[in-house]
Amino acid sequence: MTRVVLDHNNHSIIVYKETKKFYYGVTFHGAGSTSPVRLVKIPVDYVSKGRVLREPLRDALYKGKPYPVGRAIRAFKRVGKAHGMRPTAKAVLRDLKAEL
Repeated sequence: MTRVVLDHNNHSIIVYKETKKFYYGVTFHGAGSTSPVRLVKIPVDYVSKGRVLREPLRDALYKGKPYPVGRAIRAFKRVGKAHGMRPTAKAVLRDLKAEL
């Protein structure tokens, strides 16, 4: 199930795959990077500053409801066009859009 979430630093991530150990997603990694839109693999038991955060991701909201995935895909593509996007992230976003 694809969903838009926020990590503990309020970075938005489109999670497209969840396993027992990892969340796989597409994120915007800062405009100063060479390719800011990229894929990430986040451990479920995320360790931050010595403490384990059992659920590091929380749902992103838009007007009190879960953030629409289609809207997030458009936003990530817009940022990727302006600042750069890794080819693998581009392929994942294309596949996610086809699923909608």
